[in-house]
Amino acid sequence: MSDAFGANSSDSVTITVEEVAINDLVASSSSPTVLGQSTSFSASASGSNLSYSWSFGDGATANGANVSHSYAAAGVYTATVTVRNSQGSRSVDVVVMVTNDAPTVNAGADQLVSVADTVVLNGTASDADGHMPLSYSWQQAGGPIITLVGADTAAPTFVAPATATVLTFTLTVTDAFGALGSDTVVVTVREIGSGDLIASSNSPTVLGQATSFSAITNGSNVSYSWSFGDGATGEGANVSHTYAAEGTYTATVTVRNSEGTHSAALTVLVTNRAPLADAGVDRNVQAGTEVLLTGLGSDPDGHMPLNYRWRQTSGTNIELSNIGGPALRFIAPSVAGVLSFELTVSDAYEKSTTDTVRVIVEQATPAGSTKIYLPIVGNRAGKPTEQKAADLVVTRFTVNPAQPQAGKPAEVIVEITNQGETAAAPFWVDFYINPSAPPTQAGQIWNERCTLSPCYGIAWAVSQGLQPGEKIVLRSTPDSYDAGSTNWPGYFASGTRSLYVYVDSWNGSDPAGNVEESDETNNRAEILDPCRTGALPAAQSNHDAVLELAPRRSLGR
Repeated sequence: MSDAFGANSSDSVTITVEEVAINDLVASSSSPTVLGQSTSFSASASGSNLSYSWSFGDGATANGANVSHSYAAAGVYTATVTVRNSQGSRSVDVVVMVTNDAPTVNAGADQLVSVADTVVLNGTASDADGHMPLSYSWQQAGGPIITLVGADTAAPTFVAPATATVLTFTLTVTDAFGALGSDTVVVTVREIGSGDLIASSNSPTVLGQATSFSAITNGSNVSYSWSFGDGATGEGANVSHTYAAEGTYTATVTVRNSEGTHSAALTVLVTNRAPLADAGVDRNVQAGTEVLLTGLGSDPDGHMPLNYRWRQTSGTNIELSNIGGPALRFIAPSVAGVLSFELTVSDAYEKSTTDTVRVIVEQATPAGSTKIYLPIVGNRAGKPTEQKAADLVVTRFTVNPAQPQAGKPAEVIVEITNQGETAAAPFWVDFYINPSAPPTQAGQIWNERCTLSPCYGIAWAVSQGLQPGEKIVLRSTPDSYDAGSTNWPGYFASGTRSLYVYVDSWNGSDPAGNVEESDETNNRAEILDPCRTGALPAAQSNHDAVLELAPRRSLGR
């Protein structure tokens, strides 16, 4: 300091300037914040020359009163701000919440589907935070294992199992930051109902043969059960059954699955045609002689074996034996009369048919009588009667139908049996229609005894002969008769009154024929008044005539 005259003096003083101490530190943030977005931080305090440093609680730091930070994961963090100056430091914590809401997931409505259907699962998802993209993952949670196609998509597909069941699926959706959401859907798989049931069989069937059955429906996993109408049952879509008796049956098939049942009925006809019985042609025999009736039987259904049963129905009572076979042998009574016999033929299922034959018993011709009974040719001259020989007999002579209508198709059937003890040589058989006289010996061939014009008749050549007990059936068909010695239109004309058949009918001029027989008197059979009147053809003209045919060939011996 100086005075007015310049005198001065001095002194010194020290002034210390200090920082203002830190007080009133306050910190805040924009929490809660959504993951992926920045969290803003702010701090303030009183004091001078303050510096701010932040620790965000996830290892990251920053400096400044106002900072921001993006957290990498959702969670709760403690952020700390520290304020410093020369007077010291102060810190304060800020709790920060970083959120990531899980996606909202909908696995779709529960579904009801049919077996083997293609099923689509309809999943949807959204994320409130916008954390895209979302990823999808489907997992089966229950039921038989199936294969999902597109399990990492919102709408995968699969084929439903072949049987009814319940399937459960879970859809899990993950957002861009790994947050998960899930939902579950139930798929119920049911059977297809058994509608449109169709059933069939191969009816009518013959008794003893199997009846086949078949059923079909559009249902799934169905079972088929059959009731055949006779107490028997079966299982399966295709079955067969053999009925024990003929008749009409109602077979029922029932199909079942978990959706319910359906039934269908079938009418089944099981047939058994009656066997054919032929008691033979009516016979004329002499009183006291042995009679052999030879019956025939056949069954159109093949129901073998056949059972034969003879019984006498009228006439003088005859003692019968061996009535259980096709042949019946007995001794004619000593008095004349008409005997009737009934042959019953039964098949293996006891279905039967009967036929009747008459035996006309005549008294032996008195000495000196001119009456002729069947052929008059006896044993060959000089041939001992006890010598073994063949014996050709007409054991069947029928017309089918039994009473044909004139002009309508008819068939002639002749059965020849060798009832002798040796083989018969080849022989001819002639069939006569209204002959001028009944044949009585060989050489009287049919076309030389015509009384009708045009003249019809048949000749058969049995070129192989017959062994003892052997039979042959001859028919009025081209494959049976000798065409060069036959004139047969296949029907009878109006006016047909008598039919004859003669066995061993020709051997040139030999009246005994080509076969040496022990008995020549049983070589003929006849049918009288065989036809019903028909509109066509007109009656043939009547006159004795000869129809010229090619000469017959010799059959040899």
